[in-house]
Amino acid sequence: GTASGGTVISGGRITVSSGGQVLDGLTISGGTAVISGTMVSGQVVRFAGPGGDLALANLAGFAAAISGFGTGDQIDLGGFAFSISGGTRTFSEAASNTSGTLTVSGGGKTASLTLNGSNVTGNFTLASDGAGGTLVKFT
Repeated sequence: GTASGGTVISGGRITVSSGGQVLDGLTISGGTAVISGTMVSGQVVRFAGPGGDLALANLAGFAAAISGFGTGDQIDLGGFAFSISGGTRTFSEAASNTSGTLTVSGGGKTASLTLNGSNVTGNFTLASDGAGGTLVKFT
């Protein structure tokens, strides 16, 4: 199926299964969005307030930008094994200082996420999601 725009509010959950797609963006306002399908470049996932959770089960199919990512929000990189000793994260600011790329590496895998806004590497920490994946948290 297709999710076209919309807002996931606190306590709410939306799941876009494999084969599905997100169009016209998505807003997470304290709820959880699980994306196993695709979300192409030009789309935006907006965090609106703290407590949002974006779970990405198909990293290869996620090319959208992420905006509003802040304290209390998290991005779950499912299938991206957490490693206390081997995981790294770096943020490279674009020349415009209005966006950049967060790169998470570990266990032979690399994930690159486009984040709108001005950030630095120290804004992000990595943790286990308790299910074999890696959480990216804003600090």
